[in-house]
Amino acid sequence: MTGTARWTALACILAAVALSGCVTPEGAGQTFVGAETLTQIHGKAYESWHCENGVELHKPSGRSFGEGFVRIDGATLPTTYSRDGLQHVWYWGKYQVVQGLSGYARYYDFTGIPEGQRIKPAGVLKCSR
Repeated sequence: MTGTARWTALACILAAVALSGCVTPEGAGQTFVGAETLTQIHGKAYESWHCENGVELHKPSGRSFGEGFVRIDGATLPTTYSRDGLQHVWYWGKYQVVQGLSGYARYYDFTGIPEGQRIKPAGVLKCSR
């Protein structure tokens, strides 16, 4: 599968998940603070990364664990966020995004994969803050 086909598949999967019951929070706005982008959702601050193909990654500001979210094509996917060493990780269902120091985010789809089995990323995105 080519890189473009993978991202098309990723977009379709994420859109399907989003349309199955996830909602876009009302009252979203952005405030720029230094080099970090903080997104205010319902009074909570999030640090944000903007990636290729319209993907955004949001983690709770100043925290290494908590509720985060991924946005793609205007849909918001609630996630569990955690900091694993120097990597940022967003989990939801059988999906995971890992963003490291390189500025690249790797997307994993564990649908149908036995627990404990290692897989290669289904796609890689360049991200910036």
